[in-house]
Amino acid sequence: MTMEMWSLGASMDPFRLALLLVVSVPLLIGLGRIAGFREASCSSDDLADAFVARVA
Repeated sequence: MTMEMWSLGASMDPFRLALLLVVSVPLLIGLGRIAGFREASCSSDDLADAFVARVA
């Protein structure tokens, strides 16, 4: 990440950061289910893929 993104995260309101996490995880789960790279055998695979995508 660039330095600008790190400074934005450090200066952003904690509520907005939490809201970003709450909104992005379901979005990533849906994206992984529809256009993922691999076939998921269960919902926990989709959840794990979403958290890997969120952290990476």
